[in-house]
Formats: sequence, structure tokens, C-alpha cells
Amino acid sequence: MVLYTQFRDGNVPAGYGQLEAFKEAISLLPYSIKKVLFRADSASYDHDLLKYMARGKDPRFGVIEFAVSADLSSSLRQAITQIPEWKWTAYQKHNGKKWVPTNQEWAVADFVPSAICDTKKDEGYKYIVIREKLKQQPLPGIDPKQLNLPFQVARLGDQKKLYKLSAIVTNRHLPEEEIISWHRQRCGHDEHSHSELKSALGGGQLPSGDFGENAAWWGCAVLAYNLNQALKLLAMPAKWIGSRIKAIRLHLINLPGRVIKRSRQLMIRLTAGHPSNQLLRSICHAINALYEEPLVI
Repeated sequence: MVLYTQFRDGNVPAGYGQLEAFKEAISLLPYSIKKVLFRADSASYDHDLLKYMARGKDPRFGVIEFAVSADLSSSLRQAITQIPEWKWTAYQKHNGKKWVPTNQEWAVADFVPSAICDTKKDEGYKYIVIREKLKQQPLPGIDPKQLNLPFQVARLGDQKKLYKLSAIVTNRHLPEEEIISWHRQRCGHDEHSHSELKSALGGGQLPSGDFGENAAWWGCAVLAYNLNQALKLLAMPAKWIGSRIKAIRLHLINLPGRVIKRSRQLMIRLTAGHPSNQLLRSICHAINALYEEPLVI
């Protein structure tokens, strides 16, 4: 389900208003949810957001554990260059059955950002740095800035080899390899949701040049998506839960039928023997059951 959405101008950065959006989103969670974990890319590397989660300022969930990709600022890069070689540990990823070696290494940087130095209390932040040696090293004398690479690099180690760098800031008290593995997992079905909203429901094809009308169009697409999810979860057989809207249209929505109004009743007459008749009947029974036994969330 889409808990919260904002329709913004194209020139608004993704990291704008992260804390307000986060507060609004988690306030809409069902009361059966007792704990929230947060992971995100560097767009959420906002110290106001991180301090809100780390200091337990949320009145409902308290301290929220997180792992967020960190910006490689000049001060963090300086801290990375000071990590001794013996502190780098080979990273192994878990493939579901066992730990598999990779060509990456990790280390914990001795780094405290100036943005959280407004209190003597330890925030419990930990900066995990991951480095990966480039398979093709540049020729001697070439400045890494001249390479125009799409990622951050630095010369590290005794031989000053060029490494690709990334970093994660976290307040979770778990082994570093588990935190890295957890941070790299898929965020549920976010990509699936975006595809359904933009393509299947037309949210990506805006109808107007006016901001307000396009925002209303996007809001209708999100509402339709959530209603479709609720239909699949509450009223359709379990095998339909993972179905795309295209399949729902084919088997449920775009059916030939006749609408009949008679005796203050609205009826839909379908072709006898249509394979979707049984599905429609089961959905009607499930919806009626919801009215008889209201959901408590």
C-alpha cells in the first residue's frame, strides 16, 4: 500500500522535506505495527531525519533503527583515508544458504559529523565504509578527477590503488556484514508499485500543463492503486495477491456484460459459463463478509 505521497515540481530535490514526509507516513501505519525499521539511499541522508529516529523523538515508535547511504563529504573521505589497512575486512554476502566471498571490503570509520555535535549524548551512529578495487586501474600520473566516473573513488592502501567507495550510516547494533546485507535488500515491492502507478494506472502520463490538475490526477492514480491492493488482499483468492492490474482488467474489469436497473436494484448480466463468473461471485461473498465482520486495525 502507498501510505503517503507528494506531488512536487520537477526542480524539487528528492531529499527535500524528508522528516515531514516520514512523520506523516508512519502516522498512517495500522496500530498493529509495533516496530519500524528504516533503510534508504543517500536521498534520505538528512541529519534532522536521522536525529529524529536515533533520539527516539517519535511518540509512538520511539527509537527507530535505520541504515542509510551516506554522502561522501570531504570530512568523511578524510576519515576514510586514515583507516589503517589492517582494519579492512573482506565482505561476504549471504545468498540465502551460505556466505559467499566478494571483491569488496568494509571498515568502520572513526567519524562524527558536525551536524550531530549539538549534544553531548552519543547518538550511536556508525559509519560503515565499503571499498572495491577497480579491476582496471588508471595509468600512472592520471588524476582520478579526470576519469569522470559515475561513483566516488579514492586512492587507498600502501600501494595507493584506486577504490570505488560507498558508506552507510546506521544505529543498528548488529554485525557490520549483516547491516550491509540488510541495507542492500529490495525495499519490498517499491519498483513494482512505481511501475503500476506510472504505467498501468496512467500516473506517468499527466493530462494537463497545470500543476493542480496533474496533482489531482496523481492522487486518483494512488487511490486506485490502494483500492486495487485492498481488493486483492481482502476479497480475492490468495493466488491473485501478486497479480498486476493488467491481469485484473483482463479477468475482472473488462468483461462484456449488460447493466440492468430493475426494482431499485442494479444488476450486471454476464454471459453464461464465463470463466470469471465464479471469481465475481467469490468476491461478492467476501465483500459481504467484510460488512458482517468489520475489520479491526
